[in-house]
Amino acid sequence: MSEADRRLQIKVHCPGGWSAGEIHKFRCVPHLTGRRFEHGVTDCYTLFRDAYHLAGIDMPDFEREDDWWRNGQNLYLDNMAVTGFYRVPLSSAQAGDILLCCFGASVANHAAIYCGNGELLHHLPEQLSKRERYSEKWQRRTHSVWRHRHWHASAFTGICNDLAAASACT
Repeated sequence: MSEADRRLQIKVHCPGGWSAGEIHKFRCVPHLTGRRFEHGVTDCYTLFRDAYHLAGIDMPDFEREDDWWRNGQNLYLDNMAVTGFYRVPLSSAQAGDILLCCFGASVANHAAIYCGNGELLHHLPEQLSKRERYSEKWQRRTHSVWRHRHWHASAFTGICNDLAAASACT
């Protein structure tokens, strides 16, 4: 979806379509930046899921209770491979890869989208979703990097167009 298509979709709150060999129906998801945090509703996984949707890859939604990582669960690592992701070395990270991080835990409990050029897109508790430098702080917290088997570099255009459309609206 182009930047203009994305702005219009948000304005009229209706799904859009795209054709490049096949039709993909885009849900009307909120802009990726500036979202309020609500665990299980608008959290880091929702941001990851919605960003990938804008890139043409649909991810399942699943229930997750707050503090699941403190209750012996490992939801990210248990679900990455079964949803089409494979692990890549940090040194090979590309725009659109998923960074799994340990945020105040020994288990990977936070997902961020690597934007390239030393930036990530993520959503922390009690903060608005945002782009941020992939600083040493985040590099230390990075557990692993994952890429979807159907990912291609041009898919990141959908994410970039949303970020640009959101910037134009502020």
